[in-house]
Amino acid sequence: GMTHRLDDEADVEEAAHFEALFSPPPSEEFVKVVPCLARSGGFWHPGKLFLSTARLCFHSCVMGVEIVFGLPWSCLARARLLSSDNCKTHPVRFFLRRPAAFDGSQIERFDVRLFDTAALGHVHRFATYFTGSGLFGQWRDDRGEAVAESPCGLTRIGSSNSDFGVGAEAAGHPSKAPRGRAPRLQEIVDELESKALVWELQRRTSIFTEDWRAPFLPHDGQKQARWVAIAGSYIEHPCLDRAEEAEDPAKCEEPPIPEMQVLGQFRACRWHVVLDGDGDCEGWQYGFDFYLASEYWRPYLSGFSHVRRRKWRP
Repeated sequence: GMTHRLDDEADVEEAAHFEALFSPPPSEEFVKVVPCLARSGGFWHPGKLFLSTARLCFHSCVMGVEIVFGLPWSCLARARLLSSDNCKTHPVRFFLRRPAAFDGSQIERFDVRLFDTAALGHVHRFATYFTGSGLFGQWRDDRGEAVAESPCGLTRIGSSNSDFGVGAEAAGHPSKAPRGRAPRLQEIVDELESKALVWELQRRTSIFTEDWRAPFLPHDGQKQARWVAIAGSYIEHPCLDRAEEAEDPAKCEEPPIPEMQVLGQFRACRWHVVLDGDGDCEGWQYGFDFYLASEYWRPYLSGFSHVRRRKWRP
């Protein structure tokens, strides 16, 4: 049978997480969790695949966007390992017996990418047990035609994805991931969150006052917009509304961006200041000028603090 003893503290913690998310009945037993990416449209959500004695489940929560997905094993027709142009991740496709709701859409197949062969082994074991065949069998394409296996058990499919195998919105393509290995799940989440940041910039009108306002000196350039992104330099945030009837963004007290494309689709934004210890109690970092490097900023005001900045996150 498909049973498992929780041997270490991490297993116990993940089992508690599974129970809180998916409310299993007493007859259902959590067995294993593996980090993965799950596809929704053209985007790959970083999260975890939970394997239990009754269901295949997925959970992701990035920047307040949460996906909780559970599917009984009886709803899966089969699962197959797909080939890829890279060796950093292992693409697996689950074929559903009937459509299911995932991230606001109906799906007939559930695509994930696993980071290591140990995770692949766990999924193969479950697929074999519950569907009658593992990840390496023959499968049919979208036209219902049988597709032959390659000698190593992989089936070639076309892909327009990046060398990591994910969408162009950078999930799973973090720049700091060393070549030759898949990035860690937290690295992917950190990069996604950094891409959604909005920086607020202010300049002090005089060193003798506590009066702050949007950058106003001629050489401040695009920083005068107050709400900026960092792309090699400070640039006016591309999501700002510059229509004639729109309010001057420099006068707004929070990012004037009601929605933005994040995690694969346009989503409504409720903004909050990032309080991560790099700034004061309101998130402000203080400096002599608008430098990019963090070493030039302090979490406190001094006599030479002419400017300040802070981060906002949806």
